[in-house]
Amino acid sequence: DVKRGKPDPEIFLRAAELIDVHPKDCLVFEDAPAGVQSSLGAGMRCIGLKNEHTEASKYDGVDELLGSITEFDPVKYGLPAY
Repeated sequence: DVKRGKPDPEIFLRAAELIDVHPKDCLVFEDAPAGVQSSLGAGMRCIGLKNEHTEASKYDGVDELLGSITEFDPVKYGLPAY
């Protein structure tokens, strides 16, 4: 269904369309700079998951940069705690 890959936002916009959710209401978790660019270009919030191969500056624009998904606090984003 998608013609252009990341960093183009098409893949995220199509996913939001398929689940009938406005892009501004989406929260993306991304570990790759191209994915970060793609999600932000789609108008979505993005949590960056840093890895040992990518410098932190490649995650510019993310709402939050985490070292691990286990550091995610859903309450900060208006989601239920787990």
